[in-house]
Order: sequence, then structure tokens, then C-alpha cells
Amino acid sequence: MKLGWYSFKDFDDREYEYYEKLENGDLNWIIPKKFMALMGPVDEPSEDFQGYERMGNTPEDYIQVFKHFGVTRVIRLNEAKYDKQKFVDNDINHSDLFFIDGSVPP
Repeated sequence: MKLGWYSFKDFDDREYEYYEKLENGDLNWIIPKKFMALMGPVDEPSEDFQGYERMGNTPEDYIQVFKHFGVTRVIRLNEAKYDKQKFVDNDINHSDLFFIDGSVPP
């Protein structure tokens, strides 16, 4: 709150609750309008995971959401499970900064 990243008056709890759900992208702002975290896209989602029709979202699922939020770069932190060219072809820059899941980045 001291840094102005959160304003109770301006916080959209419905939008937050929608996008934090796995089936809607599992998106959370770490620094609002600057740094967003997400589970990550996959080229081929798994079917029927814990009652969901599919587990994970494809890059195509994220593209319109990213454009809505003004996301201009994706930084993949784990193993490649999607074709990054799908973002690049839609004017979303892409970088890889791989480290093993659950480990501390170098």
C-alpha cells in the first residue's frame, strides 16, 4: 500500500477472482500493471483434471488476455511446454530464463 500498488477503492475483486482461477489462466499481478505471474501455457492441455474440462491454457488462450492487460513480454522460467513463436507472432516479446521448478534462480 505504501508503494501505491494496491488501492482498496480501485481494486476489482471480480476481475481478480475470475483470473486467479486455473481455468481462466491462473493470473496474479505481482506488481500491478508491471509484473504478472501465471502457471504458464501449454501447447496441449490435459483433459479432465480435478473436474475441469482441461488442465492448462494454450498460448492462444493467453494472447487476448495479455493484450487486455497490456502485457508486452513473457519470460518463461521453466521447461518449454509451448511454442514461444505464438506470442512473438502476436507482438508479445518472449525470453527464456530457465531454472528448475522449485529451485532458487541463480
